[in-house]
Amino acid sequence: MLQRKTVTTDGLVSDDRFQAWLSSQIHRVLHVERAMTRDELANAAGITTAVLDAIRRSDGGRRKVGAGVALSLCYALGDGAVNGMLAQIGYGGAARIDDVEEGDIRSLLADVLPGLSVIGDAARDGRIDHIEQPLTQKAADDIIARLIPLSSLHKH
Repeated sequence: MLQRKTVTTDGLVSDDRFQAWLSSQIHRVLHVERAMTRDELANAAGITTAVLDAIRRSDGGRRKVGAGVALSLCYALGDGAVNGMLAQIGYGGAARIDDVEEGDIRSLLADVLPGLSVIGDAARDGRIDHIEQPLTQKAADDIIARLIPLSSLHKH
């Protein structure tokens, strides 16, 4: 019987490719930019230097990186690494929630207006039906995500 492999086991990004990219980011910060030491990076990411070294290993003993460690390392490596990680799957433009400054309030409000318009248009007849619901839900999610820096939630 002919068996076709129709689904990749690696997903959109292979573990090896992501591991190599993350290792290059660590190398860049530690050895090219010399922005921090191994100990500082490990502490900032909440991991041990032994784990950091195992991730960077280029021989057969390289440690696989779980999502929590990858996110923590990218956070510690900075915005470029966070956006680089997202770029692995075709996304970008991430910024820390704390980066919203008071001067950016006008921009923040301008960003939520299209979502409010979508919700307003859908609710014009006094209800949101099953066809309008996915669009209004996405608009509401986008509005909430954009307004979190102004809320008490971002303090926690």
